[in-house]
Amino acid sequence: MNYRRYTIFILICAILLTGCGNKAYKSITDISRIMYQKKEYQITPVQTGDLEPILKLKLARQETEKISYSVDESDLEMEEILVSIGDHVSAGQMLISFKSEEIKKNIEKYSGEVTKKQLLLDHYKRMYNVDYTDRDEKYAVILEELEDDVELAKLYLAEEQARFDKCQIKAERDGIISFISKNIVSGIAEPGETLVTQICGQTRYTANTKDSFAFNIGDVYEAQTVEASYDMEVVDVIDESDFSRTVVFVPLDDTVEITEDITMDIKKGKLSNCIYVPKLCVYSKNDKKFVYIVKEDGFLEGRFVETGEEIDDWVVIKSGLDGTEEVAYTE
Repeated sequence: MNYRRYTIFILICAILLTGCGNKAYKSITDISRIMYQKKEYQITPVQTGDLEPILKLKLARQETEKISYSVDESDLEMEEILVSIGDHVSAGQMLISFKSEEIKKNIEKYSGEVTKKQLLLDHYKRMYNVDYTDRDEKYAVILEELEDDVELAKLYLAEEQARFDKCQIKAERDGIISFISKNIVSGIAEPGETLVTQICGQTRYTANTKDSFAFNIGDVYEAQTVEASYDMEVVDVIDESDFSRTVVFVPLDDTVEITEDITMDIKKGKLSNCIYVPKLCVYSKNDKKFVYIVKEDGFLEGRFVETGEEIDDWVVIKSGLDGTEEVAYTE
């Protein structure tokens, strides 16, 4: 009987101890183990002083509109190339001129017919105004036929002149010549072949950023490539759907075409007497930021902070630290 009571007592104690053990384990797992570690982390003092944040942008070259010119006529003879690659041209400016013996002869033919028919028409109109004897019966049909002949000759002449105009390559808009066919340089012009290409409008360069830095149209910043630097003007700022902004730049020198990778470092203005820590020291929990403060006994204590600018590898602390602390981060 005493043995049975002793066994029951042992079982009850085991159950109670098991329940206490589970409760203790749960409370420990709710707290990060880093709070209880004295080693396996790096310590750095909180920094104070002046910082100068720099906004780093990478610019992308945007393709501009291109116009390609060709001719549809065959048996054309190239007369003159009036431009070179890189030339600035204006709308209506002749780029390449051609001549065609066939079209030339047709223009001369119909131009002569217009002149001849018009002179004859003018003659019969004068006779109509002078001869009052049965003039309607005498001249009505002749005048009508001559007027039709003049209009028809003018129509044929206009068609040939339109053919000739299509053989003369003129700039449709202001722009820069970017391509001239080697064939046309040799005097060969195949129908439908691209003979010359023009870039319209100034090349633009864009950068996307979520930074709140105030860009104003007309502001000028310096951009860099491996080889050189360029002054770039802000011509547009576009708000995107993801709350970022696309900033559009053009070179101040409108003849510049930058094909290399291009970057821009913009100084945002000095921050004076600020408190800052390495980015590695800032953690997040429930959308809040915190750091681990190193206590005198070597243990760590979490402290919520309000962060500001991120500058290179540093984060500005707006509140939560006074600058005398040491903070820690794990490797």
